[in-house]
Amino acid sequence: MKTFKLTLFTAVLALLASGNSRAQVPTDSIVADFRDFISKLEEIHPDPYSGYGGKPYFRLAARDARQALINDQVTDVREFAYRINEFLAPLKDGHTVAMPDGHFVPGHFPVKYTDPATLIMLEPINDGIIVKALPDEYKDLVGSRLVAIEGMPVKDVWTAMAHYFIAENESGQMLNLAHYAMQPKALKKVIPNLNGTTITYQLLSPIGQEAAVTLPVVPFAQVQQWQAQQVARPSAFPGRQMSYNFMDQLVYGFVDDACSTMYFGAKHMIARDLLENTNDVDSWLQGIYSAVGMPVPPDRQMAIAMVPSLSEEFEKALQLMKQHGSQNLIIDMRGNGGGTTPICRPLVYMLYGDKYLNFHFSDEEEGMMEIAPWTVSQSALDQINAKSKDKLEYGDFFKYSEFTRSFSSDKEMRNEFIDGSMCSIKDKLRALNGVPVYQPEHVYVVTDAMTFSAAFHFSYYLWRMGATVVGVTSSQAPNTFMGGQAYYTLPRTGLVGEIDRGTQQCFPDDDPRAKMFTPDLMPTYEDFKRYNFDDNAILLYLMDVINGNIKTK
Repeated sequence: MKTFKLTLFTAVLALLASGNSRAQVPTDSIVADFRDFISKLEEIHPDPYSGYGGKPYFRLAARDARQALINDQVTDVREFAYRINEFLAPLKDGHTVAMPDGHFVPGHFPVKYTDPATLIMLEPINDGIIVKALPDEYKDLVGSRLVAIEGMPVKDVWTAMAHYFIAENESGQMLNLAHYAMQPKALKKVIPNLNGTTITYQLLSPIGQEAAVTLPVVPFAQVQQWQAQQVARPSAFPGRQMSYNFMDQLVYGFVDDACSTMYFGAKHMIARDLLENTNDVDSWLQGIYSAVGMPVPPDRQMAIAMVPSLSEEFEKALQLMKQHGSQNLIIDMRGNGGGTTPICRPLVYMLYGDKYLNFHFSDEEEGMMEIAPWTVSQSALDQINAKSKDKLEYGDFFKYSEFTRSFSSDKEMRNEFIDGSMCSIKDKLRALNGVPVYQPEHVYVVTDAMTFSAAFHFSYYLWRMGATVVGVTSSQAPNTFMGGQAYYTLPRTGLVGEIDRGTQQCFPDDDPRAKMFTPDLMPTYEDFKRYNFDDNAILLYLMDVINGNIKTK
């Protein structure tokens, strides 16, 4: 039988408590903080060298980056954060980053420059990048494929961007392009002759016609206002019209009159379950409310109660399915950049019961984590050593599989899992006695390029249990650096960020899915076109699959 680890894979909401970094500092302070950052990176990260070709080349790259800060007389802290992230690009580690705004909220959106930009919105799909929005005079070109930018083929652009922006796989590279293609400051890194006042995009329209659209670069405030107007477009999928409180962070309900298909969507893997199982409530409250643009209510208990519980609402959804004998469950992880992985596990347990507890996730449990002396207390190390026959010292690596233990019964295993779970309804979990709340005939997990971190883990666990993954390939690499991130604050600039302390391995290294986990069902450009490039085209495609209108292998 297996044991369970409760390592926190987080989106660093807690860093909000540290406050935003100062805007301007002397260059010598920037350089000194860069030296401190490099020291922390070498101390903590499991392998900071290989991505650069080895330690000598890592040190050479660090020297060059440091000298560039001096030569360019960098004093802006946001620019300093961009320089650090550019330096980190060869690591291909989406959880080792600097955060220009002093925090990172769920969604895994690459940090955008707040400089002038063009009015275009793009989306990566499985076979390219499509236009989601353009100014009204070009509305007939919405849904076009992006072919090139300033004459540079689009794949060459996203490949070149990988030298400057962190991405774990090609889906992540495409996601970066979709976020940065309107930003002259970003594009100039790979298209040096960009004039900075306009950007020309070469497109292939839905009817197969080539078009070149030259858009002016406008102030960032205008870009923000325009983008906000594009978000609230109606969709043909009924599930996205349902709502739950707290700014629609959690949405669920039946999508058909027969109540045969339940939709459950979450925008991030952070919820009241975490607040009820952490000693750092105030920091997480600040992060959660910031993520939805709301001030934290002055009444602390009210503030906690207003945040939805994933376990509570998931259990309610499954009970409704049980009442109606529903056959299909759609779990929507699109746009979900993660949060904390332990919050996912009770949800999987509610679907599969003891079958999940006894399932052997051997590959991902072979992941390794470094114990770093400045992030792990002696008491925490003592707790780890209490479960190991070999005593660890600071700086040692260990495999999670070293801490598996046998249980005398399923009940003992179940109680340990529930007692240690990040869940708001532990009593209900106990009452299940290892039986699922309800297990529908079909479970579908919907992903896109932004499905990342804990949201990817949730999707992966469900897939291993038999669910069908539908949608666009995640920007999260299954085999990558991951685990127990250490948070840092650089002393002179106040810049904050995180550094990975471990690795995870979901597949053998020679498996094609080790870096790109391809969904079981992958709608193509023609599928998006069939649904008029609806924001929920993937869900409409899936409903046609469920209803037998689209045949799959």
